[in-house]
Parts: sequence; structure tokens; C-alpha cells
Amino acid sequence: TREGLVGLLLAVTAWAGGYVGYLLVPGERLKVAFYIAGFVAALLAVGAWLYFCAAYTGRSPRRAPHRWAVAGVFFATSALKVTNPLHNLYFTAAWTTEPFPHLAIRHELLYWVVLGVSYAIVAVGFYMLLEQFYYTGADSRPLVVLAGMTAVPTVATLVGGELPWLLPLLYEPPGVALFALGTLFVYFRRFEAIQFAAESDDAAVFLDQAGRIRDYNRAARLLFPSLEGSVGKPFDTVLPHLAIDRGGDDVIEVDLGGSDDLR
Repeated sequence: TREGLVGLLLAVTAWAGGYVGYLLVPGERLKVAFYIAGFVAALLAVGAWLYFCAAYTGRSPRRAPHRWAVAGVFFATSALKVTNPLHNLYFTAAWTTEPFPHLAIRHELLYWVVLGVSYAIVAVGFYMLLEQFYYTGADSRPLVVLAGMTAVPTVATLVGGELPWLLPLLYEPPGVALFALGTLFVYFRRFEAIQFAAESDDAAVFLDQAGRIRDYNRAARLLFPSLEGSVGKPFDTVLPHLAIDRGGDDVIEVDLGGSDDLR
């Protein structure tokens, strides 16, 4: 999972770098070359996002059906982007002085088709993550906020061609970078705990080194209602009947409300 996030961050960096080069380098050919490089990196970022989401939610990307067909579509689409100067199906470029002197990009039909498909793929990734967050039952609110902020720049992308002061670029890189950095360096433990909890239907409670409750999954909350809102509290006070030596290998049995089952 960490490797997937790093790959996503690298793809987004290349994506943003291509657009920065388009704005800064002199000459039409160089500008178009950097713009196309950013275009291809954007497609790579979409693939990296789906790969990461699938791996995080336990869906092995390497075992996905038709993966070679997907790879073929990726390379064919990248080839169409790279050869755009020959057919202009993606975009056309012309110099303009409004709102400042620059090489203006006008997107054509193929651009909008690929953009729509890309957004659909990204939405599938979001669905995978939100489904994982919901069914684990752990406190995933910070991660949901991060994921939501990733989608905010999409508005700028969609209206970029309609506002005279906003260049028609893809503005998603800052949002994706924020998500990747936030999960890697700020909320990685929570992100990791949610992934671990989702791998099993069994109840799971996560403790820190001091014995305080750090998180728990949905199965644990249903089994022990007193866990609700217990994050940060000592485990021994929330569930005193389960208090054991955490350094030992004790096995405990819990009577489930008078049923014949013991766990």
C-alpha cells in the first residue's frame, strides 16, 4: 500500500511538472511537449490511483481479469496523446494575449471523452475506499475528508475553459498530492489499521503502547457496544472483564448475552 501511494505521488509530481514546464519554457514546440508529458503523466496517475485503491482494499491488481487489455488501452491512449501534433484530436494550440500572453490550449472531443472515462475510473477507486472505511467501522473521518479534498480541484478543471482568467488545465495534482502526503505522513497508522481490520470479519481492537484504545472495527463495536466513543481511553476501563496481561498469550472466553456460544 505504501508503495502504491509513493507511485501515485510520483505520477502526480510528473503531471504537475509537465504543466509547470508548459507555462515556463519558451517556444511553442517545447510548451506543447511539456503539456503532452503532463497529459500522459495524468493518465498514469489515474492508473496508479486505481492500483492503490484495489491493493488497499484487498483486490489484487495483478490478478485482475483483462489486466493486459487495460494495459493495452493505456498505451494506445498514451500514443494518441503523444501524436496529437499530427492529428489534433486531443487539443489545438494558438498564441493569445488574454488574460496574459501565453500558448492557449483548446480541448477537442477526444480530450473530454478520455476525461470522462478517467473520472469514472477515479470514482470506482473512491467507492472502494469509502466501502472499506464504512465496513471496518473504525474512525475514518479524517481520511474521508482527505479523500473529499482530492476531488475539489475537479471543479476548476471542468470550468477552466469557460472562465477567461482560468487556464484550461487539469487542476487535480494538488488534491491528489494532499491525499498521498496526508495518508503517508499524518494518518498512515489509522490508514494501516483500517486496512488490517478489514482483512478479517473477526472483532479487532487496536491499542497503543500505553494500553489505550487507538481504534476498533465494526465487528468489535457490535460485539462490545461500550467501545462506542472509546478511542483514547484505557482498554482496562472500557472493557474491564477483558483485562489481561498484554505481554502474555492468554486466551479468554466471552459469554455473548446468555447464548451458548463462548468466544
